[in-house]
Amino acid sequence: MAPFEAQHQIRAGIIEATIFLNTKVGSPSNFDVSAVVEGYEQSINSIDPNFKVVVTATSGSVVHELIPIAHPTPEIQMVFNDDAIASADLAWQNMIEVGESIHIPTNDFKFVGSKLFEYLNEVIVGGTLTLTPSKRRLETCIYFVSDEAEFELATTDSFMGKGSRQFDIEGSALDGFFTYRYFIHDRYKVDATYTFDVAGWLGQPINNLRHYHRIKKAYDFVVKYPKSIVSIEVVLNGHPMRLWDGTYSDFTELFARLKKIVEVAECSKAIAAKIPEQLRLKTLDLTLQDERYIELYAQLFKGDVIRKLDYGENIFTARVDAKESKAIKTFCSENEPEVTIAKSPTIDFFGNTVSLPRMSKKVSCFDIVFFSSIRKFDWQSLWCVGRANHSSDSVISIAPDEIPLLCDDKEVING
Repeated sequence: MAPFEAQHQIRAGIIEATIFLNTKVGSPSNFDVSAVVEGYEQSINSIDPNFKVVVTATSGSVVHELIPIAHPTPEIQMVFNDDAIASADLAWQNMIEVGESIHIPTNDFKFVGSKLFEYLNEVIVGGTLTLTPSKRRLETCIYFVSDEAEFELATTDSFMGKGSRQFDIEGSALDGFFTYRYFIHDRYKVDATYTFDVAGWLGQPINNLRHYHRIKKAYDFVVKYPKSIVSIEVVLNGHPMRLWDGTYSDFTELFARLKKIVEVAECSKAIAAKIPEQLRLKTLDLTLQDERYIELYAQLFKGDVIRKLDYGENIFTARVDAKESKAIKTFCSENEPEVTIAKSPTIDFFGNTVSLPRMSKKVSCFDIVFFSSIRKFDWQSLWCVGRANHSSDSVISIAPDEIPLLCDDKEVING
């Protein structure tokens, strides 16, 4: 039942329409739903001639827009309960001074002065009334600026809300990828926040992310000019005005996040390009280990990766059978020891299970430490550990003809 169906005439109209639907039409698909909405709208509009009510019905909601049509505009009073007057005055004062929305429990007051609003008193019990000050729309340009150059990230609209003690300006660009908000206090204190949010990429092809070309250009600018800032330019009363910029150190964390986003995206695109199926971003979650594999394989597709190992880094642990004395002789010989470690990792690639090509890591020049086990099941067996020294390097490679494979989840579970 919609809010105004308590009114007798509206209830009767709904009943009549339902009877017609069940007896005359035959199939609901043949029924003109818009006619019911129109009749419902006419019934609501008959309650108070000072207001026009526009009803918009969708599969998920029914929205009632109340538009005053009388001149002068009809006054609607809110009569508060005695115990709610103080808190209501405080909330109203806060909205006037700060310009923020206020939220008032509907149990604290009654509407007076309009039959339409007085009907609301019966259906909004236990709810909340939100009063939002109007905000001014401002044409806006977002720039990345350095001492040598500037880059235009996007044009958009900002919304300015003003109070007697402070005002705020907020907005977003590139479908919410970049958002910003300024709080200006008494013209001397400014609190500014900026965010990069990639939630808008969910569900999109990894190789065709929305606005990625523009975001990559912003990344290139920041890499070229590390001491950059974000500058927001709004058009106020016909005149362009740059908002508070701050210093480049204020944007260190913000630009670090931008760099991380683009660098991971670049590596991911390199891997996705090798897979015949089109992969979509199903999740933004990525473990640190999977992230490292993505970065490594993006490099391996270009060629071998040579890496200096950290001193003392564990390379391998292996059991040495006492009968295989050749292994011990090899490790203890004067020739330089060499070991090759091969594996084919399977990762969660943004919600897609992907088996990466087999990689081989060859390590030479390392130290060997032998020890015997004290565990009951392999008592006194001989083991060895390879640890990196100051001269240890690793060469990692993959077969040039191997490609990543998209795995079926069932295969991974069964495997």
